[in-house]
Amino acid sequence: MRVYLLVTVLFFHLSVFGQDNTDVKNVKSKEKKSVYISLSAGYGFGIGAGQNTQIQQSSSTSIVSGNLHSYGKGFNLSTSIGMLFTKNLGAELNFGYHFGGNNEIKNIWINDTASLRRVEEKHALSAKYGIINPNLVVVAGNRNKLMPYVKLGPSFIFGKAKSVYEANIRFSNGGKGSEIAEWEYTGGFGLGFSTAGGIKISTPNEKVFFVIEAAYNSMSFGVKKGKMISDTYQNMYRLEPLTTSQKEVIFVDEIDENASKDPNKPMQRLKYKANADNISLSLGLYFKL
Repeated sequence: MRVYLLVTVLFFHLSVFGQDNTDVKNVKSKEKKSVYISLSAGYGFGIGAGQNTQIQQSSSTSIVSGNLHSYGKGFNLSTSIGMLFTKNLGAELNFGYHFGGNNEIKNIWINDTASLRRVEEKHALSAKYGIINPNLVVVAGNRNKLMPYVKLGPSFIFGKAKSVYEANIRFSNGGKGSEIAEWEYTGGFGLGFSTAGGIKISTPNEKVFFVIEAAYNSMSFGVKKGKMISDTYQNMYRLEPLTTSQKEVIFVDEIDENASKDPNKPMQRLKYKANADNISLSLGLYFKL
């Protein structure tokens, strides 16, 4: 009888011990892995040198200066879904959209002996594009109200660009005229790299955090083709309608000289990558699922 009683007691203790170990493992597993989503909005400050120049020219002088610009200038919206595999390491996939601000270039042409005495030109360049960022995430392992983190990964850009050309003209007879032409460039694609650092700030709800984040994005952006979508005049008129080569453009690896001279085909220009670097600041919310 004593043997049966001893076996029964040992079995009971082993069962309880095994159940306790299972519960501890489950709790640790839940603590290590967590899925989250985040929503944020912010502004990107364009940095880096663009490829455009500004010209101020008269009959006696000509001044050419570089123009700093970046398609990365503008407002950003983004949403992310991610998982922390441990309390310190995780990965996320970020989807963003960039509403580009204008980058302006101004040219001035003066010729006292021509019928066109003065021409002031202004180009406003901007881009709108979606961004996909797969990121590695590293989180500081503490339980304070402020939780720093860093993340980094490649950037893939898909979108389009826009340019608005405005010319104000003064003629030798004292008359004035103007032209506004708007172009849209499509087939935009770019590659880059993004790195960011931020702080999660806890709230009374243990599953919701405020997020403050700063990011550096190094990106370039190119397009495949462009088309004039509007062309308006004031106190001026055009003698002949625009040809295809004057209102359409394609970007190619090599220019075909014969095709480039055909007015019934789009104008050809060499492919290039425009600067889209920026430093962005954003605010958002982080939801632990």
